[in-house]
Amino acid sequence: MALAFVAALALVGWVVGARVKTAWLKWTVFLWSIALMDLGVFGRLGIPEIEGAVFAVVLGQMAFLTVWSTLGDVAWVWRLPAGLLALTSLLPLMQYAMGRYWGGHWLAPLTLVVALHTLLCWRQRRRGERLTRVPYTPTRDTDERGQGFRLIHAFIWSLALSPLLVVARDADWPNWAGPWSFQTLMNNPLSASVFVALHLVGVRCVLWLIVGGGHRPVRLAVVLLALALVVATLLGWSHYELSVAVSWWNGNQRFNDLMIHMHGSWPGWFVLAYGTFAALQLFFRASGYRLRETTSPPTG
Repeated sequence: MALAFVAALALVGWVVGARVKTAWLKWTVFLWSIALMDLGVFGRLGIPEIEGAVFAVVLGQMAFLTVWSTLGDVAWVWRLPAGLLALTSLLPLMQYAMGRYWGGHWLAPLTLVVALHTLLCWRQRRRGERLTRVPYTPTRDTDERGQGFRLIHAFIWSLALSPLLVVARDADWPNWAGPWSFQTLMNNPLSASVFVALHLVGVRCVLWLIVGGGHRPVRLAVVLLALALVVATLLGWSHYELSVAVSWWNGNQRFNDLMIHMHGSWPGWFVLAYGTFAALQLFFRASGYRLRETTSPPTG
């Protein structure tokens, strides 16, 4: 199931990115296709073939949105509202998953992974790195100098924020932001920090593999080794926690309980999360985008 979903995403990303030439039509077809695939597959992912499957897909898609919203080659007044609008579609999935798959264990650490990934992408942009077409030729869209916040931008931001506010109003924020969602971090801060670091390494490796620079064989070998070490660490960690556990469901939830609960599911979860992120980035690669340093001043 996980491999089929990732393969379908990769096929859509590559075909649309390589074959559709008009920019607005390319993005429209791509995002609409992803939305339809999400609607068609999330019902089946609700069956716990892979524990935490919803969070795996959401992590991959949020990492993709972060890359484009932070490192894209268009002005920030267009990138950020588009990212917010896409985020609106993911919030109901998070709301759906909070009551399942040990939602309180997943939400806080994966939120930290996305937040740290966003910060690292922002630092890359400040250093002058962007997702640009190769070869890079500055245009009126990619050169952000002199582009202020105009009336049309205010209109676009209003359109993007309106559905986000509607969804946020109906979200169960006391449950999301309350102690239940973050108690596992407070109960086991060291374990949670290691967990966040492992997944942050996975996200950054996949980003470098698909749109990064350097020789492809070397890049592939280094990334595959790093990802293998990450998943091996998760599997070994789960096995250890399961072997030493006496009674792990006693009402006092610990972060390590998630490792026991995920025992045997990490390979499928890993394929689903990072396969989704890699497959979506194929859209960038097929469209001719690479992560490169540009001559434009760092902005946004």
